[in-house]
Amino acid sequence: MTDRNLARVYGKLRGGLQIMNREVSEPGTLGMIVVSGGVPYLISAKHVLAKGRPGVGDAVCQPAGTRTIATVERVSDRFDCACARLADGQLYALEILHIGVPAGPRDPAEGMRVLKAGAATGVTEGKITRVDGDEITIKPLADFPLDYQLSDVGDSGAVWVESESRAPVALHYSAQSGGASVAYALPLNTVLRELKLI
Repeated sequence: MTDRNLARVYGKLRGGLQIMNREVSEPGTLGMIVVSGGVPYLISAKHVLAKGRPGVGDAVCQPAGTRTIATVERVSDRFDCACARLADGQLYALEILHIGVPAGPRDPAEGMRVLKAGAATGVTEGKITRVDGDEITIKPLADFPLDYQLSDVGDSGAVWVESESRAPVALHYSAQSGGASVAYALPLNTVLRELKLI
């Protein structure tokens, strides 16, 4: 389901919306909002929030090129993930657009059916086919059309949630280009620990 509304201005932030670091100029996706120590943060991919830059202190806007909504605060040296502190007074909802309020995070497992809301392709569904340490591989369901588009440029930073429980399990950071649709992600609990959000 492609949804260009994800690239529009929203008065209340939530997962699934398009965001961009003004200095990077590469639109991506606000994965979800996490409150840690009473402070709200958005999480996304490192290459969205700080590609080729230290990143910390950079302004994040929503959607690309418009209003500032957050400031990059933590950037991982090991993984493709980063977080930004929401601006004071910024309205937000602890939900992912078109998916709902996520449950508590779970560890990913092979065979798990998952959904994500990405700013480029909207809500798509797949299955985790491989968990190898900190790399998760996701492919379309077996009965889906051969040309089903699981993700595209601009979906980086989206959060994959288990279809049934809506528990967030992984942070999307890359996709295979050409041929069958394949997505790659990091375990969400790894991301949250790395960014000191849990």
